[in-house]
Amino acid sequence: TGVQTCALPIWANIGIFSLYAAARGARAVHAFEPNSESYDLLLRNIRENGLDGVIVPHRAAVAGRGPDTVRFPKGSSMYNAILRENEGGEFEDVRAVDLDRAYAECFGVGQVVDLLKLDCEGAEYEILQGATPEIFRRTRAIRLEYHHGREEELMASLAGRGYRMRRWMKENPSSGTMWVERPRAQG
Repeated sequence: TGVQTCALPIWANIGIFSLYAAARGARAVHAFEPNSESYDLLLRNIRENGLDGVIVPHRAAVAGRGPDTVRFPKGSSMYNAILRENEGGEFEDVRAVDLDRAYAECFGVGQVVDLLKLDCEGAEYEILQGATPEIFRRTRAIRLEYHHGREEELMASLAGRGYRMRRWMKENPSSGTMWVERPRAQG
């Protein structure tokens, strides 16, 4: 049987990666974006590119296990991050789901996700730590941007879940990108 190519961008912003994934052959892209302004532009980009049947938008913040809502900056920015209670500025309360719930809402039981993309300005640690082993068994590759200089912890965690480093690029002392994949079964 053929493999349905699925991608899951976490914090999709206005949809640049989602559009790219669809153009590269993804048959299902579930794009999660918490910011209302960015989400509206994501919807527009999907519609104007005729990808309503491929890219499925979700207005929610994928976060670690915890509250059902999070505080998120009101203005659109690719650098937006979940706000802590003591942080000021204009914000909106946004529905929050953990990675397990995101998979349950988007994919059938046991369906494999070819690519999980995380660009969530520091929330990547809590998102991945809160996911069950089943999520990692169902995820072939992860591309992520990391923050806060915890790359060794992240690498060890992903290696312990069966992933091998394909590419790692340190952008500065506290952030960079990682591409990891699960080895394909031999046979």
